[in-house]
Amino acid sequence: MRQISNAEMEVMLAVWNMGRTVTSADVIACLDRKDWKKTSVLTFLSRLVDKGYLSCQKEGRVNYYAPRITYEEFSKKEGRMMLKKLYHNSVKMFVSTLYDGKELDMEEIEELKTYLDSLEKGRRK
Repeated sequence: MRQISNAEMEVMLAVWNMGRTVTSADVIACLDRKDWKKTSVLTFLSRLVDKGYLSCQKEGRVNYYAPRITYEEFSKKEGRMMLKKLYHNSVKMFVSTLYDGKELDMEEIEELKTYLDSLEKGRRK
């Protein structure tokens, strides 16, 4: 799957948040605060279909759109891509970037330790 633009991401978030098959009118209503033209939203939906993120089923004069990837699958894919691009696949570099900027509090550090411990225990089995 090809990368998506920020605007396309907002459309995908709207579709995921609605949690059902949607029409372009649903998406336009959901993104009303964006003040985008109808043609812009239709273009974004078409691009997302072309890129494989949405499926489109035409019934009469109405197109119905559904995600072909879950938000969880998308965020995992994007996270891995970011880790590869920015941190050369180094989780240590990524976490140290957060910590060096004092972005992690002690509770978050404990959560990371717990998570890493569970990963380590899983590998021992």
